[in-house]
Amino acid sequence: MVFIEGQVWSYKSRETENNSEARVIKIDDFGVHISLNNLKIVNPETPSGYSSEVAHFPMDLSAFSESLTELIRVDHYFEEGYLSGLDVWLAENQNGDAGYFTISIKDAVQFIEDTLTQ
Repeated sequence: MVFIEGQVWSYKSRETENNSEARVIKIDDFGVHISLNNLKIVNPETPSGYSSEVAHFPMDLSAFSESLTELIRVDHYFEEGYLSGLDVWLAENQNGDAGYFTISIKDAVQFIEDTLTQ
């Protein structure tokens, strides 16, 4: 599969997130940086009790590829929040404090929810 920045994909999601999309923000030598929307992550820190998006989500390229089901569209506009999340991650990665998810998107979303609800 060939990936380009701006692609929006459907993926093998959790049952409650069938309309969720993964948007490719950046591709580098080690993986792909995506954002996810239309999520329903239990998050006790939010007023609604849920988070509906993750602005920056670094993925191993093969784990990302294996999670995908269909290319939906290509967008070339990114909101500031998506790019600022990437900048924070880049700084943390240089310090050895950040990496890439090597599991499926679905499992990584569950990991995030499990972490938020501990």
